Amino acid sequence: MAPQRQPSAAVLQPTFSALLAALMAVAILFGACHCGPDAGVAPGEACDEEGERDGDLICEDGQWVHADSDVGFEDVDEADACTAESHDEFCERYDAECGSVEAEDNCGETRLVHCDDLDGFGCADEESCLHADDHDDIDANTCRCPQLGDNPADEICDYANAECGTVVAEEVCEDWDGLGEIDCGECDGDDECGEEIANVCGCPCEIDGECYGPGDADPDEACLVCDPDEADDEFTPAEDGTQCDDFGVCDDGECVCEDDATECNGDCVDLDISRDHCGECDNDCADDEICDDGDCVEGCPDGQDACDGACVDTDSDIDHCGECNNPCETDDDDATATCDGGDCLFECADDDDTFCDGICTDTDSDLDHCGDCGEECSTDVDGASAECDGGDCEISCDDDGHELCEDEGVCTDTESDGENCGECGEECGDTQTCWEGECVGPGGSCDDDDDCGIGQYCCDGDCIGNWQECD
Repeated sequence: MAPQRQPSAAVLQPTFSALLAALMAVAILFGACHCGPDAGVAPGEACDEEGERDGDLICEDGQWVHADSDVGFEDVDEADACTAESHDEFCERYDAECGSVEAEDNCGETRLVHCDDLDGFGCADEESCLHADDHDDIDANTCRCPQLGDNPADEICDYANAECGTVVAEEVCEDWDGLGEIDCGECDGDDECGEEIANVCGCPCEIDGECYGPGDADPDEACLVCDPDEADDEFTPAEDGTQCDDFGVCDDGECVCEDDATECNGDCVDLDISRDHCGECDNDCADDEICDDGDCVEGCPDGQDACDGACVDTDSDIDHCGECNNPCETDDDDATATCDGGDCLFECADDDDTFCDGICTDTDSDLDHCGDCGEECSTDVDGASAECDGGDCEISCDDDGHELCEDEGVCTDTESDGENCGECGEECGDTQTCWEGECVGPGGSCDDDDDCGIGQYCCDGDCIGNWQECD
């Protein structure tokens, strides 16, 4: 092959200049546009897909803006990372209907949560949130009527804010069923009972031409209330710590969020974990993202799955056991649910009980679960009944002297049945009869009754049955 000739320097020079000019033209072209899904977008222009990226721009609130370096797009790398449960999940796990709970969350961190602030929690107007340390016979953070003491009538009237007239106890609170009508007394002076407000004397607070009862809140300010002991012509601040109607608690006459919560659109939320308000109010995470420490991140640590926007361990999470949205539930108060290895397990309070068909059952005596779950103890035999005794199914005849015979298909009187005389299968002879469980009948010679068997007597030298007449 002929040797290749190298072009001279004179030839190289114009070729290099042309190439440099071409590269500069390309650079200018790319600098003037953003190439990607929406080529040509620029900051401030409208966009449709929230969170979509184009170069160094991101679609936020309907327009393209410059994105921070990698905010919202960091991955969870550590296999042992723990994603904290939401406040709702925290309160549900501790069976808290109301009040505040200070305990460890699913990551082992101590957390104080005011469950009353959350949607779906809190007590009805006629209920109170009681605590186990005040009432030993109930669970903590449950909605109940107050336990009545030595003066139940006065306590019911106070609870109903009734100064006068009568109230029906069970209408005030259903826990007081059976106490009937309660007399709350009469008004002093010229005040009339119920003139303005039911069971209230006169008008405790007349403000801007309207009448309000004790504890009634300002229509515009939930933490300002009628307190006639303080003033009867204006609202005064409610007691600090009183639950607001909308969110949070009262503090110096204003609704505030407690601890690390932030008010977003009328709700107290944790910006570190809220998928609807991640890092700041109204910052929604995408469907495949969770809120971790205030940042929307994709994916979950090894061993966890994303369920409803949160990373959970489906091997142990009772709301997502084995798979997302597969809760371990039971209506039996005597059973405790756990998720172990992705399987729902239920433990009964009584060690002798077994969890069968959703309830705790004594398999020693339960007819539907005799000896084991699903082992039914029953009988179709007329005159017979089934009983589970010590886990064994026993079938017995209802009438005394009767036994199950013919392969336990018939209740038989073994006192008189010739085919089952005395016990099943004992047949009497053709000329004999079953008498009180013994086969008796004609047969044999005799001089007197002593020579005859049971149920026989001597008649003209022959033994005959007692039921027969001697001719």
